[in-house]
Amino acid sequence: MAGAQIGQVVVVRRGVVSAVEAIEGTTEAIRRGTALSGAERRRREGRGARARLPLRHAGIGPDTLDAATAGGAAVVAIQAGRVAIIDRAAVVARADAAGLALVSVDAAE
Repeated sequence: MAGAQIGQVVVVRRGVVSAVEAIEGTTEAIRRGTALSGAERRRREGRGARARLPLRHAGIGPDTLDAATAGGAAVVAIQAGRVAIIDRAAVVARADAAGLALVSVDAAE
């Protein structure tokens, strides 16, 4: 994705992609993808291993978790070592309160 300058988030349900981030940004892509795909969504965020540094770095924050929760997402997965968590305590608290799994995925997996 990074080579094509596509954004950092992909919303997937049972192996079917419902949204890929474009110019709207991470939070809006999650809103769009979860609205289109129904319940039990998974969200993955990250960059290709060979990507050049983007103009903006990948990150999630409380608003990201709010959008995922509002859309009924079950999992937010971020790429280990590549995605920043803004206000980590608030993100974890919101994930816990919503019963949302927050996981870090190694790019090699």
